[in-house]
Amino acid sequence: MTVTAIYFSFNAKREAVLQAKKAASDEINKKAIPMVEDWIRKNGESLLIDWINKNGPPLLVEKIDSTLKPETQKAIEEIKSTANELLNDLKEEKNKTKGLIDELEQFRKDQVAKFTEMYTRYVEIDKPLSEKARQIVDGVANDLKSKAPKEYTYDDWFVLGVEASDSQKFEIAADHFTKSAELTNSPVRQAQALINKGGCLGALQRGEEAIAIFEAVAQRFSDATGPLLREMVAKALVNKGLTFRALKRHVEAIVVYDGVVHRFSEATEPELRELVASALLYKGIELNILERVEDEIAVYNEVVQRFGDAIEPEVREIVASALQLKGLTISIRALRSEDVIDVYDEIVRRFGEATEPKLREIVAWALKDKGKTLGSRNRNDEAITVDKEVARRFGEATDPAVMEIVEQTHNGIGCSLLMNAKVIWWRGDEEAARKLLTTSLEMIELALEYRPDEPRYLANQGYVYYLLGKPEKALPILTKAIALVGKDMRQELIPDACVYPVPQDEEFKKIIEGI
Repeated sequence: MTVTAIYFSFNAKREAVLQAKKAASDEINKKAIPMVEDWIRKNGESLLIDWINKNGPPLLVEKIDSTLKPETQKAIEEIKSTANELLNDLKEEKNKTKGLIDELEQFRKDQVAKFTEMYTRYVEIDKPLSEKARQIVDGVANDLKSKAPKEYTYDDWFVLGVEASDSQKFEIAADHFTKSAELTNSPVRQAQALINKGGCLGALQRGEEAIAIFEAVAQRFSDATGPLLREMVAKALVNKGLTFRALKRHVEAIVVYDGVVHRFSEATEPELRELVASALLYKGIELNILERVEDEIAVYNEVVQRFGDAIEPEVREIVASALQLKGLTISIRALRSEDVIDVYDEIVRRFGEATEPKLREIVAWALKDKGKTLGSRNRNDEAITVDKEVARRFGEATDPAVMEIVEQTHNGIGCSLLMNAKVIWWRGDEEAARKLLTTSLEMIELALEYRPDEPRYLANQGYVYYLLGKPEKALPILTKAIALVGKDMRQELIPDACVYPVPQDEEFKKIIEGI
């Protein structure tokens, strides 16, 4: 065979072999592989389980350990780190919370101390606590529920004394103030507690015991030079004077007040100035009781002269009160030494722009009485002007005391105009009288806007309607007024109909008697 022939022969064999292999492979893929797969499906699971049962657990554990251990360790380290951070944060928050609790406790103690000082300085024992003061007292009293009495401090007993006195439990309050005084070496604090104890005894009508305590405080610290102790001495003496008044020992009270003024008249401390001004004011009241009215007026003038330019709110209030009492005395006693309207005008001039509630109340009162006085003097236009000024200044007031004065102003001036209208009618000018009655009605109805069921306002309204010839409106109003009060209202209305009688008054009296 030639090489070429051999070559082709060899290639032919190789090709045949390849084809045979391919054919065999195809046949295996076609038949054998499905058979193997079918066998594995049928037998593989049981063989695998047998293998795992025999050799698998150690291998699986090793595999899991080798695979997960690094990740687990990493996670544990992260958890530890996070936990440590959280613990540190909690410790920090705990420290912060403790700091806040300490601050709150200190704040409470500071508030109690401030309240103790404020109460002793500015609040009379029989005067109700302000809302702010009551909150402090209630808070301290609540805190003390978890504290044994033997652990109570000066402030604790003092505030409990204030709480008891505010509840009119003066016997208990006096005992608390006694215990408070026993728990301090501070002369000022001892004096504070004893003065309040004296006030409680006075409220219990144990005046002689109260005077003895006030005198003991004043004597014990009579040589004091410090401002706080001097203030305690002055306060004890003023309270001594007030107790003398309660015992109707007015001359002795005046002597005590004169002593306060003489002793502390040159003091510049605001608290002492307030007490000197108070002593003068109380002296004026004692003189009024003794009917030494000219001396009384002179004392009120001294208050204004000494303290008229004061900037301290408490002293300004005393000045306003002195002018108010002066106006009342001049008006009630019908004194001719001064015109009471000038006093009212001075009050408005000095305090007309004040924002303090008590000063606003006194200004409103001054305008009310000024309007009433002008009406009584038949100065009707001026009285109406005053009523409008009251409405302008205080028409939006929310303070009950001021609101009451505003309504009284409207009704008071309305009544004055009513009486003046009757005088004009009695003198023959019916047209002018009816015009004034209409204005009077407007004033009275302004008062009724504040208290629609006030019997006297209703009675005045009904009477004016009747005089204006509107009995159909007057009768139900008068019936309501009499139903609210009873026969006393008839007795008030009939005399009004007898003053400067007009034609309608006889018929009006019969109607009133028949209701």
